[in-house]
Amino acid sequence: MTTTGASPLRAAGDQVCLFPTINNTNVSPSDQGIKTINFDPCVARADSCQDRKQSHIVNIVGQFHGSRPALQLAYQCHLLSPFHAKNLANTVGQVLECILEEPSRRIGQISLCCPIQRQRIFTWQKTSALLEATHCTISRLVEERAAQQPNAQAIEDTDCGLTYAELDLFSSQLAVHLADKHDVRPGTMVMLCAAKTRWAIVAMLAINKAGGCFVPCDPDYPASRRHAMAAICRSRIAIVSDKYEHAFDGIINETVVISAATANAWLSGTRVTRREFATSPTAPAYCFFTSGSTGDPKGCVGSHSALAAVAHQVPALHLSPDSRVLQFAKLGFGISFIEIFCTLAAGGGRFACRMIKNG
Repeated sequence: MTTTGASPLRAAGDQVCLFPTINNTNVSPSDQGIKTINFDPCVARADSCQDRKQSHIVNIVGQFHGSRPALQLAYQCHLLSPFHAKNLANTVGQVLECILEEPSRRIGQISLCCPIQRQRIFTWQKTSALLEATHCTISRLVEERAAQQPNAQAIEDTDCGLTYAELDLFSSQLAVHLADKHDVRPGTMVMLCAAKTRWAIVAMLAINKAGGCFVPCDPDYPASRRHAMAAICRSRIAIVSDKYEHAFDGIINETVVISAATANAWLSGTRVTRREFATSPTAPAYCFFTSGSTGDPKGCVGSHSALAAVAHQVPALHLSPDSRVLQFAKLGFGISFIEIFCTLAAGGGRFACRMIKNG
């Protein structure tokens, strides 16, 4: 397969991603003796296809030069990178070779991974060192960051922010309050229905510090779903923003309202600002619920060590103390862990977790 292109097209030929495309295939009906697809990746000059009109993200054109088949893949370079275009070319070539090799083969039996891609995967596996299991907690990682860079900005909220020292202190004080006043301990499932503010992150860390497990519950969920989630988790306590103070009325008896206005109540009422809690790395730290699109919502529980393991993703995400990460995902989605806890583990900079409302 050859891949050609220019501006706005560019060439392709070698690497692993399927991409939604509309394909144009032109094959002469007189040439029926196709046995194999010659695979010849190349990159054309940037000005070789200036007059080509490209209405789709990717066009795949099949032609014959005598008895030799040739495929060209042209793509819009501002929408698809050379890496992914080459990958797509290899994938298409692999699929066609499988079909020509055995036309009666079922779709599910066709491999999308070509030899070049398999070799790349094997290389990745050989060069990537296996990581030891994490016997830590995410709150401990934040404590370490607070000791290293106490005055660095950890969270920038719409009206105020928190440094790492403040985040660690407030979450520690709330953890003591939850343990002493509400008997939160390892295994306690705490419903969390909060607006995306700094206090939501304080609450997550506090619940984990006390040994508990936080269960994000979207404020937009109907009462029936909130009731079902609380029943499945056997939750007896909920932490809510002041806006959602009554979200668990008739569902849970104990409710802790967390906001700037209520923070002084539990801060001033806590004599001990920090306590060492005995928390097992294998104890539950969080519980996400599936959407329920294929049935009833199901809870997915992760341990403290599993949550702390997000720190291993920091190098791959190129995060550092200078990073500024926008917190966009809803708190009930796993990607929010990347936005929040990966950034905090990296010591994310001045706008580490900017809270953005997304409807």
